[in-house]
Amino acid sequence: MQKSSYAISHNSTVLLESINFGLITFDFDVDEDIKNLEDAHKSMMNFMENFSAEFSFEDYPMNKEKYKNLNQSDLKNVNQKLKEFDKAINKVSDKFQNSFRKGKEILDGID
Repeated sequence: MQKSSYAISHNSTVLLESINFGLITFDFDVDEDIKNLEDAHKSMMNFMENFSAEFSFEDYPMNKEKYKNLNQSDLKNVNQKLKEFDKAINKVSDKFQNSFRKGKEILDGID
């Protein structure tokens, strides 16, 4: 079962806060890895904000009934925007996957 991005992000944030407040310490430098994870989190939050601004709950595609009011040109425009958001969320996903992979390496290296 795959965790939701929110759950993963929340867990990551809790871990980062524990590290930043000195509750967890390391014998090596993890500052760059922390910055990368914070960047992934920020990227996800920006994605959600931008997606919500572009696609309100009242309009298509979030409200599927609204497609009846759109012409072909409008539908193509929405589909193009969705393709752009698909690329953007894939970049966010890559950032998280890289951060998680590095985090696992770090945690596996702790005695």
